[in-house]
Amino acid sequence: MSNREKLIECSKAIKTALMSNDTGALKKLYSEDFRGFSINGDEETLEVIIEAYQPEAVKLEVLEAADPKVEVFGEVGIISGTGYVKGRFGEYKFEHHLCFTDIYLNQNGMWRCYRSHATELPSE
Repeated sequence: MSNREKLIECSKAIKTALMSNDTGALKKLYSEDFRGFSINGDEETLEVIIEAYQPEAVKLEVLEAADPKVEVFGEVGIISGTGYVKGRFGEYKFEHHLCFTDIYLNQNGMWRCYRSHATELPSE
């Protein structure tokens, strides 16, 4: 399997872990020093992600990426594109169209999400 294919598999594993609230998998798939920015502009860390995806917190119904662009530069991988997310946070429902850029590092032979940024797209 090529590095590009392994990067795509890591991205799919993150999606599966987010959809199923598998915080154990998320701890392995995100870098310990992960940093990101949510569509609200809030800074996210691994700890924030783990807390948000505890049972009865965020529950995703849909998490889709439309034609993501996947690039690998040695030990750095970048996945960018547009997407759609729908779910609930506690009792509050949400639905967003967004664009995103996720940066991965190949650490000890395993891809891990290192940086992430999402921006909400205007409603159509």
